[in-house]
Amino acid sequence: MVVGSLADDEGAIVVTTDDDGDAVLEDCEDVGATPREGRIGLVDCVGNDRSEATRRTARIQTVSGPDDLTGIGMRYSKLCADFDADGVDRLRLAVASVSTLLSFGDVRRTARFVHTLAGRNASIDGFGAFLLDPETQDERTVRTISHFCDGRIQVREGQNGDRPELRVRGVPGPREWTPFDPRRD
Repeated sequence: MVVGSLADDEGAIVVTTDDDGDAVLEDCEDVGATPREGRIGLVDCVGNDRSEATRRTARIQTVSGPDDLTGIGMRYSKLCADFDADGVDRLRLAVASVSTLLSFGDVRRTARFVHTLAGRNASIDGFGAFLLDPETQDERTVRTISHFCDGRIQVREGQNGDRPELRVRGVPGPREWTPFDPRRD
């Protein structure tokens, strides 16, 4: 989990293209993760007003919308610099979601953006998760975006209504479809 149990020297940045900051923090709580105050940054592409709790918990940078890739990159860099100034050595990054970015721009432009963001994150020894719904994209687009990532974690609904399942390619983890509990795993 990108936001879950952060070590003392870790922070998390979530680029949110679909939900506002309140929804992101609520999702964290729903799966049992409680971000420590000041250790989560949000690049908010939705721009709705946020609750006092979200403003108190998160460092927030807004952009005009998910089509503003330059603005997203600049706000990400600003949050990285702010975390670095506060002694945060490692960052976790989540882009939720690349599918939305693709709906506002072409594959080539979005792939360059993912490549740039993944490179910046790798240069600071960060961990990144780029969410992409393969149901909304053709296989060529999925392969193009995946090319810039070290691995791929696929998630699907469980068989017969059971728990969701995942399998992993390119990084350590189960190679076969394996049930998991999103609240604990």
